Amino acid sequence: MKQIAMNFAACFIVIIMVGCATATVGKDFTRIPDNALTLGKTTYYDIVKRHGEITLKEVRKNDFVLKMGSYSLAKANVNNELIPQKSQNFWFYNDILVGYNYNNSFEGDRTDFDSELRAKIKIGESSINDVIHLLGPPTGKSIYPLAKNTEDLIIEYGYFRAKQKPMRYYIKNLKFTTNKLGLVTNIDFSESGDK
Repeated sequence: MKQIAMNFAACFIVIIMVGCATATVGKDFTRIPDNALTLGKTTYYDIVKRHGEITLKEVRKNDFVLKMGSYSLAKANVNNELIPQKSQNFWFYNDILVGYNYNNSFEGDRTDFDSELRAKIKIGESSINDVIHLLGPPTGKSIYPLAKNTEDLIIEYGYFRAKQKPMRYYIKNLKFTTNKLGLVTNIDFSESGDK
């Protein structure tokens, strides 16, 4: 989510500096579908070979040093309140994919979701299939070492929206940790900004 917020800030700065009516930050891309990404097997080189270069930076998670990179696009127009953005982020450990997520606020492909539905999911009782049935396909997945335990899978739903006049943003993220039996063991929800 920090990467998305950075794209938003960069887009805003470009508009101010250039004084133009529209500004684009990043390069347009097509979302890599879940069935083309296999956690624990897909490599950094597989992604770059098929979809183009991404710059990696080191990040620390659960006492591990990972590499993170993303494809992103933000478009601002001084005449529109919404600043649509999309990003697909990837986390690698030893050049192997251990996590990814996708966020989009462009019309027609928004990743917005109803966060109130999380109340229907019960820890220790609900399964990963229950979550997907309720909320739809997740916008991200991750495994160890992004997940704390080696047999856990985290599925997530994320959304980011930026508006101007005045400048404001809204971020929400919902993660479900599931164990090897596919049962939900943890639910983590966060939101910030102005709805």
